[in-house]
Amino acid sequence: YVFPIFDYPHNGSTGGFSVTGGNVYRGPAYPLLTGYYICADYISGNIWKIRPNGVGGWNVFQQSGLPGNIAGFGEAENGTLYAVSLGGTIYLVEATASLPVRLIEFTAQARNNIIDLKWQTNFEEQVSSFEVEFSKDGKEFAVVGKMMATNQLLGGKYSFTHRAGNESNLFYRLKIIGQNGETEFSKTIQINSSAPNALRIYPSIIQQRLLVLETSKALNSLTILGMDGKQFFSYQIGGRQGIITVALPALLPGVYLAKMGTGKEIKIQKIVIQ
Repeated sequence: YVFPIFDYPHNGSTGGFSVTGGNVYRGPAYPLLTGYYICADYISGNIWKIRPNGVGGWNVFQQSGLPGNIAGFGEAENGTLYAVSLGGTIYLVEATASLPVRLIEFTAQARNNIIDLKWQTNFEEQVSSFEVEFSKDGKEFAVVGKMMATNQLLGGKYSFTHRAGNESNLFYRLKIIGQNGETEFSKTIQINSSAPNALRIYPSIIQQRLLVLETSKALNSLTILGMDGKQFFSYQIGGRQGIITVALPALLPGVYLAKMGTGKEIKIQKIVIQ
């Protein structure tokens, strides 16, 4: 037996009494709707848009006050979506407004069972707040924090710290709340809080002579080697941790080996200098 991905209660406010299944929007006019499954309730006039959250669960958004008696949905050849009432009225399904915020980044990083969440917007207007939601399975979420929006027209940067305890696989998402009460969810991100941060070297293709090292351990040194093992550059880091930016000397374009060590661990990675 395959359970439904979504159900709703028998009431007129958050549910209804007769499901009218719909379609996944693939039309050209409203890119913000692309990938959402649209369905309605025949009696209550409620309508829902549903999309995968990326980790096996679903994000569900309800809109109320629409015309009732929606009996079916249909698509044009180009993906334009329509709804039809039992009385014969045909409606165009469209997105007339969206939350006045554009989320361009949402990341999570683990350190000693603490999760550092960061997000960035490039536009905000009449946004009330951001709620940080947490889950152990990617399906049932609980609010673990809230941050007020700055409503900067050029966007803002936010950070939030959550103590995850001894849990391993964790899921986070942002609930973006507008001043008018409208809500939207970010993508869901998954992170393993108990896994130690690996030594990282990036970018792998270097154009500006800057190499970034990222580590949660005390890092001692960085060495740049040729593919034949010849040493071209050495940099003493002195046991620092975190994100370290190193300016490389002017090296001939080609493939090199970046070697960094903590005393107990060594990581070697190919890099390309252009």
